[in-house]
This record gives sequence, structure tokens and C-alpha cells, in this order.
Amino acid sequence: AGVEIGWTKSALKAFLKYANNAQEIETIHRIDSTIGFDIKQLVGMDKTILTENHRALVEEYNNNLEKKRILIKGIIGEVTSKGLRERSKELVSDEDTKKFSKLCNKLIGHVDKDIDKADLEELEEWQKDAYELLELSKRIEEKLSK
Repeated sequence: AGVEIGWTKSALKAFLKYANNAQEIETIHRIDSTIGFDIKQLVGMDKTILTENHRALVEEYNNNLEKKRILIKGIIGEVTSKGLRERSKELVSDEDTKKFSKLCNKLIGHVDKDIDKADLEELEEWQKDAYELLELSKRIEEKLSK
């Protein structure tokens, strides 16, 4: 406990900048929880040592991630259930069909990441791709109906 006393905020911020693992970050948090932890640091910490405010931020962050996951899975499910991936192969190849096929492979066919373990940056990339897939699926459906 004696090692945890007497540090200035600037020293703790410097320590935090170079902290390598959750244990080091948690130790700094116990000394001073007000020095500006980012959400990735907070998410990685033991929830029991977080301040009420930090717990709320982590919960909000996790809820946001879950909403993104549900949205992405919904879009993928909608495209999959319509059988557009297979039916699009009936169309003459063009920019839309190529992009659609590429996104289907990325999001449906050859997924190498578990969406439930994806972090915010990965989910934002998946969400961007899913929205693009949704827009393309509307165009593909329109072309198939002709």
C-alpha cells in the first residue's frame, strides 16, 4: 500500500500511458480513478474496482456493442433468408453483383472472426459492410424481379 501513496497526477498519467496489462491499469485506477482512463482500459478492468461512473460508461459501451451486433446479424439474416446470394448468380455480372458477392463472402460465407468477440472498431467495419450489403441487396432484388 505504501507504494501507492504520493504520486502526482502527471506521474500516474505517464505510468498509465505505458501500462502493459490490466493489473497495472487497475493498480493505477485504485490510486487515482480520475486521471482520464479510456473506454478500452475501463472495459478490461475488473468491474468491482470501477467507480460508479466508470461502471456506467462500460455498461453503455457494452450495450452499444450489443446493439451493433444485433443490427449486423439482422441484416445478414435478412439477406440470407431471401436466398439472394445464390439467386444473384443468375444475373449478368456487373459492379453491383460483384460487390454484393464480395460482401456476402466477407460477411456470410468466409467469416473468420466471431462477431460476439469483436471490438468496437471491428463492429463498426462490419456495420459499414452490412449497410452496404443491405443497399446492394435491394438493387439485386430489383434486378431479379425484372
